[in-house]
Amino acid sequence: MSYKRIMSTLAVLGLMALAGTAAAADPVNSDSLLWRVETSSNAAPSYVFGTMHSDRSEVVDLPPKVASAFDGAQRYAFELDFGGGMQRKVAQQMLSASGTPLQDQLSDETWDQLTTLAKERGLPPQALNRFEPWAVAMTFAMPQIRSQQALDWVLHRRAEDKGVPVTGLETVEEQLGIFQDIARDKQLSLLETVLDMRAQGRIGSIHEDSVEAWLNEDLARLVALAENDPMMPDPKSQAALKRRLITERNRRMTERMRPLIDQGGAFVAIGALHLPGDEGIVQQLKEADYEVTAVR
Repeated sequence: MSYKRIMSTLAVLGLMALAGTAAAADPVNSDSLLWRVETSSNAAPSYVFGTMHSDRSEVVDLPPKVASAFDGAQRYAFELDFGGGMQRKVAQQMLSASGTPLQDQLSDETWDQLTTLAKERGLPPQALNRFEPWAVAMTFAMPQIRSQQALDWVLHRRAEDKGVPVTGLETVEEQLGIFQDIARDKQLSLLETVLDMRAQGRIGSIHEDSVEAWLNEDLARLVALAENDPMMPDPKSQAALKRRLITERNRRMTERMRPLIDQGGAFVAIGALHLPGDEGIVQQLKEADYEVTAVR
């Protein structure tokens, strides 16, 4: 199971919650992936960069403005610290707590779909029985990507190689707890939706459109892509999802990056979908009296 595929889908679900409540106009702070953040002191400027989970060469090869900000940083922050036994912690969170094999929770037809897909990915189908439905759904909700060659992993590795402080803004438990709180029937429904989308060939096209929007630094387009996504929750669930995925996480990450920004010279890399909007991280930094400027 790929943790970053799961978190990419978490960001997409968060974006859907945001899109469902956004006005027709483009969301604020949606015109750049790189933002310069300055304090009222003489501290060196910091930068906040919105990443995309993709291993495409044009994504991983940073444009000069981003490479310059990254290379000049004195400290780094990511959504998570990918070291420190992170993969083991993720696996523990994904394992089924019910003890009921996933196969017993699905129709024969759905299980057959799932096992066929697992074999295509080189995964032993019976291993899926050990995981929660949300974990399996999120694993297959993204195209197959060489995760450790994707942009976020590459940046984290480069930061560690520099031998300077690297910080995680959230814990595995904080991030994945959002999924664990989803009712089991809704988890199973999400899994079936993902399988249907794959059968229709829609997973790859959604991802490719999102990558193209990211390459064009068009966060408004990313929001628009989510408006009609079939994984959008029902209206009753939408407000709670928005609170968990957007409001709470953005506030938490903003508060935890502020001490690094106050020290100066920080480079913060987080999923691009956390940047725009009235409750986005860029706006929260502005409201905290930092001078925040789009770098173009």
